Amino acid sequence: MRYIGVKKSILLFVLFLSSAFAEANWDRAYLATFPRSGNSWMRLLIEELTDVSTCTVYKHRNRPLIELAPIKAFYRLKEERRPPQKGDLVVVKTHYPYLSQSNGDKHPYSKTIRIVRNPIDTFYSFMVWNEKHEGRKPKPTQMIKEMVKSWRTFQEYWDKMENVYTIRYEDLIEDPFNALKAVVEELGLDCTDEDIQRAISKYPPMGEVYKHLDHFSNRQLDYIRSNLGDLLDVYGYDIPNCH
Repeated sequence: MRYIGVKKSILLFVLFLSSAFAEANWDRAYLATFPRSGNSWMRLLIEELTDVSTCTVYKHRNRPLIELAPIKAFYRLKEERRPPQKGDLVVVKTHYPYLSQSNGDKHPYSKTIRIVRNPIDTFYSFMVWNEKHEGRKPKPTQMIKEMVKSWRTFQEYWDKMENVYTIRYEDLIEDPFNALKAVVEELGLDCTDEDIQRAISKYPPMGEVYKHLDHFSNRQLDYIRSNLGDLLDVYGYDIPNCH
């Protein structure tokens, strides 16, 4: 019986080493955003540039995803994209710490691209998304208070992490070529200027900055300014009053 126990311990140790070795052969980069801040758009741009499917740390209840087991991430099989392979830089979507830490959030990474979007457009877009997909319709003022707290927690977490490159959603809207080129350089992707322009032409900017401003009262805007003012200054946001 003791011999069997020893064999089992050795087997478990070998499996652990095999898993660690497999994980070490994968190069990961997080794409970290507070919800409704351009994660899906950036993933489309990167996939167009690399022809490699990006991943997410989240399973999707309504969308079939394939698990990339060594790094606990999931990708959608697309005819026009090939699955990630060893040697690729695997770009992985996360909303942590807004959402609880998943298994895919616990693996080593070489770089994080963090997209920041002004809280006015982020909050309203998220309220609309929640109502449409989750059936939630909370009181706007209460939800704003919750999101102010969560937005601060998210941004301050990534501000403290190493190897994080921050890009503003607004810069992607107003100067997509240079904004995307900076991301390409940070990730070390082998892309030409023509590749970048092609990706932007296929997935161009849509909408405008502060397009949801008039959905807020001046009192709500004052609350956001007073509770996020320090971070708004850091990221270069100056929230105007509604019209």
